[in-house]
Amino acid sequence: MVSASDAASRGIAKLQEAANVLTSSLQAFTKAPSGEQAPSKQELQTLVEGLKLEASKIGLMWGNNTPTHAETESLLAGLEQRHSQLLTLLCRAGFSAGPTLLKSLQSAASPVTAACIHLLNCISSDKHGEVAVPTGKVWAACDAAGSTALDNRTAIGRKLLHISRSVKDNIREVQEVISESRSQTSEQQPANDFEQGSDVDLDFQTEPLRPCEVHTAEAALSLIQAVLEILKLLVRVILTEQDLSGETVIDDWESLLFHAKSLADVSNDLAAALFAPQDTDEVVSAADSLQTGCELVLDEVPDRLRTPHTDLFESLAHRVSCAHNSILNELSVDMTTLSL
Repeated sequence: MVSASDAASRGIAKLQEAANVLTSSLQAFTKAPSGEQAPSKQELQTLVEGLKLEASKIGLMWGNNTPTHAETESLLAGLEQRHSQLLTLLCRAGFSAGPTLLKSLQSAASPVTAACIHLLNCISSDKHGEVAVPTGKVWAACDAAGSTALDNRTAIGRKLLHISRSVKDNIREVQEVISESRSQTSEQQPANDFEQGSDVDLDFQTEPLRPCEVHTAEAALSLIQAVLEILKLLVRVILTEQDLSGETVIDDWESLLFHAKSLADVSNDLAAALFAPQDTDEVVSAADSLQTGCELVLDEVPDRLRTPHTDLFESLAHRVSCAHNSILNELSVDMTTLSL
């Protein structure tokens, strides 16, 4: 009779085989077969809950006692089947997928497979009393997979929203620096903290900006806010795409997403350069890069997407240019003041 350990080892091999099939399939698929429909969120949720149930059965049975051979075979077969069905569904979602969606699908599948293998490893190594935690990890991985994107629009749209939140954080930070610099009074910390043996306050406060630095920060804030508006417009525009499965359409949006990521990185650089004491070269470099990045994004928008929102795109381009010029003007005034 086959032991539970041997059965679990065979199960692990099957899980890994299913994962390998998914990986190779996602790399190979470019077009859905005729009649193949994209999976729905409801299908995904049904399979996720089914896999969680199978993992719970294993956790319950091995947590309390040692199942019979027949029970072992049945429980492991149930887990393998649900795991295979879930990966097959993710594979179906990979038809005509762009790089962003493919990465999202793989990121959803890998933790599920790893968690299931970890659970079976506990059985294979006779650690029956320790199945509760691995079972919980299967649940966590399934819950994460249940919220994964199943189409290009959702995958790219979520990335754009994530980037927007990052830029919004930059805006909040700059606003706080400006506000604190306007209201902060000069407070000297005792010079003899170490001599008195008192605890040193590690909650450092940022140095307040000089008045001319505040003006530079305000001008830079306008540029970063314009970046956020560009990202918000891209999110709005992607929702109007009728079909986001053609190769050309996917390439357009993948390119926009690439440049949008660069905008977030440079926005962060500009925000960091605005803390006191400001370095003129750093501020100018970041501001120039951000303006260039905005121009690249706006130029990458294809005509089919630009035409319905022509006024908005032109307005944002003008806003970026004005904000950039304002930063340079403020820095010029600052340098003139310092030289007097």
